[in-house]
Amino acid sequence: MTRGDKLLLILVVLAAICSGIAILAHRHTPAPAASVCHAVVSVNSQPVARFVLSSGRALEEHTIRGPNGNAVLQTENGRIRMASSPCRDKLCVKHGWISKPGESIICLPERIVVRIEGQGEVDAVTR
Repeated sequence: MTRGDKLLLILVVLAAICSGIAILAHRHTPAPAASVCHAVVSVNSQPVARFVLSSGRALEEHTIRGPNGNAVLQTENGRIRMASSPCRDKLCVKHGWISKPGESIICLPERIVVRIEGQGEVDAVTR
């Protein structure tokens, strides 16, 4: 083993240790204080409903009238999902639960958009 090989091995081990420490520090960082989020539901670009999403709430179902029939939304414990829709491919239903500001569920055939608004973490800043 040459001197360069030993140096490379030491650098790899140090990088692994630093990565492990960073991961552990990130896991033990306290979560930010919970803020109130709202789910805004629009049909044909017109807001038709607004739901408060907060922790500890029981499962609730809400019916939204779309152009081809009724869609059912479910809210529970600070999150929302499209439980059923009259659309053919059901991509909106398969999307599952959303809970963070900026996330959305879109059903194009029914022209229904569910968008979460509120204070949340910033993913990125561009200039």
